[in-house]
Amino acid sequence: MSSPPRIHVVAVLLIAAALMQHAIGGDLYVDNIHGTDAGSGRKEAPFRSIKIAAKALKAGHTLHLVPNDVPYTLEDVDGPGSVGLVELVASQAGTPEKPTMIDGHGAKVLGLFHYTAERWRDEGSSVFSMRLPNNTVTMFNLGFWAGAIPIVFFDDQPAQWVKSRDELVVGSFFLVKKLTKEDPQNNTLFVKLAEGSTPADIKITAPSNVTIQSNASHVTIKNIESSYSSFDGFGSFWGDGLVFENLHASYNMNQGMSHHSSAGVLIRRCRFDHNVDCGVLDVSMGDAKTGDEKAPTRARYENCLVDNNAWLGGVRFQNRGTYEMEACLFRDNRATTAVVSVGRNTSLTLRNCIIQRGDADAKTGIMAEANSTLELRNCTIVGFRNGVVGEPGANVAVSHCAFVECEVAIAVPPSIKAERVTSDHNCFVGTAKFKVDTQTVGSLEEFREMAGQDVHSVAWQSESEWKACNAACGACVKPEDVGMRK
Repeated sequence: MSSPPRIHVVAVLLIAAALMQHAIGGDLYVDNIHGTDAGSGRKEAPFRSIKIAAKALKAGHTLHLVPNDVPYTLEDVDGPGSVGLVELVASQAGTPEKPTMIDGHGAKVLGLFHYTAERWRDEGSSVFSMRLPNNTVTMFNLGFWAGAIPIVFFDDQPAQWVKSRDELVVGSFFLVKKLTKEDPQNNTLFVKLAEGSTPADIKITAPSNVTIQSNASHVTIKNIESSYSSFDGFGSFWGDGLVFENLHASYNMNQGMSHHSSAGVLIRRCRFDHNVDCGVLDVSMGDAKTGDEKAPTRARYENCLVDNNAWLGGVRFQNRGTYEMEACLFRDNRATTAVVSVGRNTSLTLRNCIIQRGDADAKTGIMAEANSTLELRNCTIVGFRNGVVGEPGANVAVSHCAFVECEVAIAVPPSIKAERVTSDHNCFVGTAKFKVDTQTVGSLEEFREMAGQDVHSVAWQSESEWKACNAACGACVKPEDVGMRK
């Protein structure tokens, strides 16, 4: 009679370990209050630093941030002596069925960092300087930003921004960002303190790099607030199947969110506000693997709020790519060009969106640059000097939209007669004008005759015309919603 087969003890242990790993799902945890980077990263022994946990995260598993009353700061992101930036790399890519995930559960990531005395250089006359790497450009010198978004704090109080080093006064700062590395002031922050004071006597805080981004495909990042990063709040490079959900990016020195050559991104229920460069900037950098410069970027934004951003305004899409925005609200964004900008060789579709000027200094609602494609449907554009502007060579289609109190509702090049621009079934509220090339016309009838467009559109000057206007465009605009003069 043969003896029963022996089961090796090591084999049993390996099977048990595999079953345990499967049972806990491979999830990792970070807790900036109770965690330690010497821990296992499991729920009962969480890590403290986000980046250390992110490096340990396996494909298809989830990294959880424990939300605490104290936000995650630079050292919580990357550990002591860190330079920030949390990124998932290609080897951590999930699958469509099981994406790799970072879930913040409402946790806050704060880039404001106390730059202690040893980092500063004494420039004389109570002026001190230090290197502050960032990705913003020359807006600080141009004066457009005008210090509207506080980024440097003395003892937790906003410091005054000035336009040049020569204008520094006690309690102020000047930040230089040059594009030439040879310039010794490149990325330099200057502050002026009270006579006899040094950075050892006062807490000086400013942004640090706490960007959270994915360089892998099939990744979901959700339920996180990120503010005061010296670069972007969130972003991606060369990914596909990405989801960014329920995120809040504010007071970042570059963009709230930026995607670079990612072939498929879904962004939903996110807010981007008070970012220095703009709320969102997506750009195609070509295909990293094939070198194809025409590799498209594709992203879709749903139910997002974009407000109070500076310089480039709300959103900008450029250098090829196809983008969609559905049910998004833009308000109170400052902009050098337009709140929504569509760059050359780029396509953008806006549906059921509201673009509202508000109190911000933005002259144009939407700009379609040469060789771009812009489609607006069921959108409302409120209060701009120029509602929609199409540059020569742009393809623009506007239908079922409402233009409310825009000085010039639609400004288009002569190519409108070449069927590159189509516009109809719209509602023009107030005393809107129109512009074809350099010629401005003061009525919808003249625009029809000149451009052959908006045959079924309606101009609404009084509340009694509301029903006809709404029937023409189907946009949900009511007098009480837009503060119409009666």
